[in-house]
Amino acid sequence: MTKQAMPAVVLMLAVLTAMLASPILPAWAISHPHAYVYGTVTKEIMFGQAWQRWEDAEGIDHYLPFEALDGSNFTLDVWDIHFSPQMVNDSFTFHGTASDEFNKKIDSYAMNYWYMRNYLDNQASSGETAYATAECQEPVGSNTYIFGAVKLQDMRDASRVLTGIKIAMSSSTMTYYMQFLLDTSAASLSTSWGSNIATIYYPAQVGTTWVFQFNIERTFNAISGLDVDIDSVDEIRLVTTVYNNTAATGEYAVSIFRFCIITQSMVYINNAEYVVNSTTVTIPATNDVLNVYGYNASYCYDFTAHFIYSDTDYDITLHPDDLKISYTWEFQLPDDSNAGSFSDTGLNFTLNKSPEDVDFIYVNGVDYKGSLAGHEAGDTITLVTGLTPGTIYRVWARICYTADEYDALTGAPAFWVNPIGWLAYHFWELIAAIASFLGLAGVAMGARRRARRYRMPVR
Repeated sequence: MTKQAMPAVVLMLAVLTAMLASPILPAWAISHPHAYVYGTVTKEIMFGQAWQRWEDAEGIDHYLPFEALDGSNFTLDVWDIHFSPQMVNDSFTFHGTASDEFNKKIDSYAMNYWYMRNYLDNQASSGETAYATAECQEPVGSNTYIFGAVKLQDMRDASRVLTGIKIAMSSSTMTYYMQFLLDTSAASLSTSWGSNIATIYYPAQVGTTWVFQFNIERTFNAISGLDVDIDSVDEIRLVTTVYNNTAATGEYAVSIFRFCIITQSMVYINNAEYVVNSTTVTIPATNDVLNVYGYNASYCYDFTAHFIYSDTDYDITLHPDDLKISYTWEFQLPDDSNAGSFSDTGLNFTLNKSPEDVDFIYVNGVDYKGSLAGHEAGDTITLVTGLTPGTIYRVWARICYTADEYDALTGAPAFWVNPIGWLAYHFWELIAAIASFLGLAGVAMGARRRARRYRMPVR
């Protein structure tokens, strides 16, 4: 090969290398800025379905574009979990006076509750008990539980009120009882045993709700000190006792009973660590789908989640000649009660550059650049709070970048998306590569600037 041919060969090799490989850009620690909405939603959920699901008035399913806030918890109000059936047997026989009342009612969630009002008729007696009984024949084993919920709705002038659930149990030829009572005279949880009756007292005042779950056999034996093998639960009794107040007349109490269930296993949500034995269950927000085990449950009508709402399809507009990128995010909380109610909402913006590199940032036409003062890249700033459902919140911002940052946030166009842009981009990158090889820095920079016009955002 002659010396005169050497430069041409080297140039051809450089051209082939540039054609076969796109330029390798240095890794750059930069990402796009992030705008998002945060808040708390309280809504209905269906067990076995993602908590984001909701159904409109026409029965059409929708999904909230939310994800649970990292490290947050879900909260479920157990009173509003729709267990089915709610009672072991709801064919009750009521025992009370003409002044008393007992009714099966239905609430706004189409769930039943049993209303009992006990009015003290005889001012000469120390107290009066009203109760409703229902027979059943529920077998009891070592893993059988009673699961109940009762609320002291109201009381007037009574010196003491006891209200709750009492069960009759068979063991061979013997009958034993266990009762779970709200007690307005109790200072703390306590138990008693006598006359074959084991009792748990739960301290109460007007408005107190008690959701309880106890292993029947173990609890009874622990209170009684016996070692009884319980065969079955034969009766459930809803009971309210009002005690006389000698300084008053017209004493009464109102109790609400939500459920009384005998189960053959413990009732819990998602895993046995989250037993349903209190008015609320708090569970880490690590799974979008919640399930109840141990008993049939379809819905929870009072579920709370702390959420993040990101616009994953936000608009990006490139300004390659100026090394700037404009962003538009759009958010709208649904204005439909079926989707839930929203509280503690706000709109946040996370900086990816210093505020000096932000040309502007607007929310619905209002300038918020002043809110960025004193912050730095990586900081999150709350721009708006108290968002109104149904209102569209549009965030528009433009950020200045260095050439390396811009190139890290963009990439070569895909051939199947933009074949002409792909050809133009690679043509100018080829020119830039050749110019760089020949030491023509100015030409290379100009060619790369032209190539940059065809780059696409990388999300």
